[in-house]
Amino acid sequence: MESIKSAVERSKSIGEVKSSDPLTEGARQDCKELLEDSVDDLKGMVEMAGGDIKVLLSRTDDLEHWITGVMTFIDTCADGFADEKLKADMQGILRNATELSSNALAITNSLGAIFKKLDLDVFKTDSRRRLLSAEESKYPAWMKAPERKLLASGGLPAPNAVVAKDGSGKFKTIQDAVNSMPKDHPGRYVIYVKAGVYEEMVMVPKDKVNIFMYGDGPKQSRVTGSKSFADGITTMKTATFCEP
Repeated sequence: MESIKSAVERSKSIGEVKSSDPLTEGARQDCKELLEDSVDDLKGMVEMAGGDIKVLLSRTDDLEHWITGVMTFIDTCADGFADEKLKADMQGILRNATELSSNALAITNSLGAIFKKLDLDVFKTDSRRRLLSAEESKYPAWMKAPERKLLASGGLPAPNAVVAKDGSGKFKTIQDAVNSMPKDHPGRYVIYVKAGVYEEMVMVPKDKVNIFMYGDGPKQSRVTGSKSFADGITTMKTATFCEP
C-alpha cells in the first residue's frame, strides 16, 4: 500500500511537459484514479480482516482476486501511455509496487493451499448452517438472501428513479438517474430504464455501490454511446458503462 501511495506522488511528473496532449493527460488522470483505487482496495482487505489472522486466512480466495485486481490496475496505468518513453518511465516508477503485489499474490496462494491441506479449523464449515434450497444454491455464496429471493421470484422491485427517452419518466438520461442517488440512501437504489435508445456514456461513481438497474430488454432499452482511442480518449474511458 505504501509503495503504491509513493508511486502516486512520483507519477505526477510523468508526461507533465506533454500535458497539452489529450491522450497523455488522459493517461495521467487514469493512472491517478487506478492507483488510488488500488490503495482503496488494499485498505479494504486490511479492514476486512480486522487484525484477525484467521479471518484473513479463511478468505484467501477473495484476497487473491483483490490482489490480482490491484495488479491489473497497475498494468493498465502504464499501458495507457501511447508514448513508449513515458510508458517505460511509468513502469519504472511502478516496478516496486508490481513486484510487491506479485509477491503478495504468491504468498497468499501458497499459504491458502498449505492451511487448507492441513485442514485447520479456520477452513471448516459450520455444521449448524442450514442447507441451501435447490433454488438458492444456483446463486453465488456471497449473494445475500434478499437478492437470491428477488432473482428466484422473477419479480422486479419498485424503482426509485424512472428513465424515459420520451419524457414520461423523471429523467431523460441514465446518467441523470445515477447522479440522483442520495449519498445516504439505505439499501438498493433501483433505476428502471424504459424502452428507448440512449446515446450516452454512463459513469457510475465507485461510492454508489448499491445501484440496481433494469430495462425492458436488451433490444428495447439500448445504450449506444461510443467513443474510441481514435477520438483522443484513453481506452479506459471508452466503455459504455464504467466507473469514473
